[in-house]
Amino acid sequence: MLKHIFKFNTFKFYFKKKNLKNRSHKILESFVKPFKATPPICKAPWVSISIGMDGTISPCCYTINYDRNNEKAKWGKYAIKEIWESEIFQIYRKSIKSGLLPDACSICRDKIARKEFSSLKTQEFVRFNHKTKTPLIIELSVDNTCNLECIMCNSINSSKIASIKNSGFKGINNYERLFIELKEYIPKLEEMIFTGGEPFLSKFYFRLWNEIIETNPNCKITLNTNCTVLSKEAKEIIEKANFSFNVSIDSFNKKTYESIRKNADFETTLNNFKYLVNYSARKEVPLAVAVCPLKQNYKDIPELINICNQYGAFVHFVHVFGAQNSALSNAGVNTLNLALRILENNTPLSETETEQLNLQEYNSLIEDIKQWKENNTIIETKLSEINTQEENDKYINDLINIKTKLNKKQQEQLENAINCLPKNYKNGVLIDVISSIPHIRLINYLEILPEDEIAEYLGELFRSNILNIKY
Repeated sequence: MLKHIFKFNTFKFYFKKKNLKNRSHKILESFVKPFKATPPICKAPWVSISIGMDGTISPCCYTINYDRNNEKAKWGKYAIKEIWESEIFQIYRKSIKSGLLPDACSICRDKIARKEFSSLKTQEFVRFNHKTKTPLIIELSVDNTCNLECIMCNSINSSKIASIKNSGFKGINNYERLFIELKEYIPKLEEMIFTGGEPFLSKFYFRLWNEIIETNPNCKITLNTNCTVLSKEAKEIIEKANFSFNVSIDSFNKKTYESIRKNADFETTLNNFKYLVNYSARKEVPLAVAVCPLKQNYKDIPELINICNQYGAFVHFVHVFGAQNSALSNAGVNTLNLALRILENNTPLSETETEQLNLQEYNSLIEDIKQWKENNTIIETKLSEINTQEENDKYINDLINIKTKLNKKQQEQLENAINCLPKNYKNGVLIDVISSIPHIRLINYLEILPEDEIAEYLGELFRSNILNIKY
């Protein structure tokens, strides 16, 4: 019988201790040379904080999912300053300073291991001086006000979806206190990033932008926008400050785009995009197009790159968390093979600087797809080994033990969420995943999230952790 030794441990080190010195130096050398970077491998824990919809504070948006289960990382219960100076950030700093990337940093860690440097999240922090006592960059994703129902999104990040699903998620409920705390940091910030929801629909974000304009006008303001709304007020404020934009467009094919970005009108988005293209050229700031690699849009990606090249826009492929029914990373091997053939047979131009950078991002996506294919093959193989009758019996008994700690309604919700997952996920690994979630947080999820989104969350944990099972 498989011995389950998986524990949901955010800070489980990637390297075995006996190989620590040689392995860590090797990874540092491979990273430093092409980018002339200086240690630490990533400066995020020294210069950056990212605040999520539920108040989770983490060094970057990619690590929030891992810190979400740590109650000591929650704003509201703790102040920004307390978390910034807490053991959570100190553990990141200590491990990264030693040349190690913890499991929370698995996305970048795996890219470095594959020598896939061009699309590393770590590159966003290279330009900052990490010998600072306060954050130099703050990323906010604290207002889910949104007008769309994107197929890869959820009730946490879209008020529209939350309304339709009758979600109980409320997010941050004390914007006044958050504003007061952020005011302390704004004068020293070099950059502030806003995502949503749709930032141009957030009254709270407009208030912060005005504060930045008044107290730190040189601060770079980066917006991740769906580009569907560009009001007169929005056009006026972006003229007053140092704005730049990451525009979410997953396809320039009208049918595909509107099937992904539900409620959006392609022509309106395109007109607003052209407005921001002209704005960016006039202000001499870069414009990026953020693309979610999905099962629905991978065939359109070569054309998307070509169009972005024509507009002088940089392309960035976003890591899609969860979204089992739409994320390309969760696709079957046949779909991933087709995606590889399409991309490898339609290499974009690489004459201008923009084209060259977009080609790097394009090739990085190809490498990601190869990795997803390998991961999914491993998962399928391990699932076939795990799902024995003995394991299934153990799963049933262990699930009963978990459910005894829940009330009848919560038991039904958990059971319904599990039933949204593939049948072969019902094994001891799923029990380990559920058991790893703090009891209070599990109850909170069951009370506020729709069952299909609980399933997405459990599925994400399941997939990422089955790859680390030891026999």
